[in-house]
Amino acid sequence: MIDEPTLDADGYPSEETLEVIKNWKYNDDTKFVDLLEYVNKVWHWTDYMQMREIQNRLGIDVYEYTCVTGGWSGNEELISALEQNFMFWALCWRESHRGGRHVFEIKKASPTHDLP
Repeated sequence: MIDEPTLDADGYPSEETLEVIKNWKYNDDTKFVDLLEYVNKVWHWTDYMQMREIQNRLGIDVYEYTCVTGGWSGNEELISALEQNFMFWALCWRESHRGGRHVFEIKKASPTHDLP
């Protein structure tokens, strides 16, 4: 695994970066926050990827990520790599819209409590 995502000579996400995204391991929900922060480092037009903390329709505290590809094929490759990560897509995908807008929800980590 590479620590930082990389771009190829043409400014697109490198094959190594796409493979890291596809193979990002599921340990707990917070690891998917790390995944989207990783993706954000190579997202073209970074203001087209936004995160906010909200309560979802079920009243659960989540991080909501809205990612808009802007039609740029490099961003489309990143979304495709996320989609190929089965655990991420199954647990975090909320909706996609024509025009390249994708919304993901990641449940906020529950606070841990020490047991007596």
